Amino acid sequence: MRNFEGKTILVTGAGSGIGKAVALLLAERGAHVIVAARRAAQLEETSAAIREAGGGATIVTMDIADNASVADAFATIGSRFERLDGAFNNAGLSHGYKALLDLDEDEIRAVLETNLYGTIACMRHELRLMLAQGGGAILNTGSTTSLTGGGHIAVYTATKHAIAGLTKSTAIEYASSGVRINCLCPGGVKTEMTVAAQEQDPSLQGLISRIVPMKRMAEPREIAEVACFMLSDAASFMTGSVVLADGGQTVGFSVAPAE
Repeated sequence: MRNFEGKTILVTGAGSGIGKAVALLLAERGAHVIVAARRAAQLEETSAAIREAGGGATIVTMDIADNASVADAFATIGSRFERLDGAFNNAGLSHGYKALLDLDEDEIRAVLETNLYGTIACMRHELRLMLAQGGGAILNTGSTTSLTGGGHIAVYTATKHAIAGLTKSTAIEYASSGVRINCLCPGGVKTEMTVAAQEQDPSLQGLISRIVPMKRMAEPREIAEVACFMLSDAASFMTGSVVLADGGQTVGFSVAPAE
């Protein structure tokens, strides 16, 4: 299934985790993938994996929290490619598990500038390119915390709520112009970061079993499958959607019967 044949798709945060998995799957399905992130070494690894599989990739280093870096990256994209058919705005930052009063100003500002302002900055450039060409698809990364509260991750949660609202509002603004804008909200995903966290604190695995009805984390490829669908023409009538892929986590909880 090469339903992205001839298309150019941007993936931010493509150096690891969900972003890397989405970049690889898009390439597998025929897309030329623009892989973007701050760390060039990680992008080299993603790009090499794509090329080894017979796909095409272009590296663009970009810090989405830096407006000048974003502008430079999109100037490069605009000059090198005739079209930008899709964009997966996946780059993000967490401040770890801290209560609001335990965060310092720099930590708060970094999460806001990356997750919210950075996503907005990328979207503004993507929209300009897509409106000029007559359409495209934008997919933003939210979280289960786009729909629920999250103790000790208040600022991160605030940004993910904001991304869901940003998605819905801009979807209305640009739907008639041929640009679809949606939001994908993963639950826990087995990435390098989460595996390391579980190794440091084995109790986290027990927590996952309690709060996720499927009693496991997602593999990055599972989230990538959903992302690729939402970016594809198969989702041509979807815009403004906030889609969960969380193993049932936000549906509710089960109370085990007494033995």
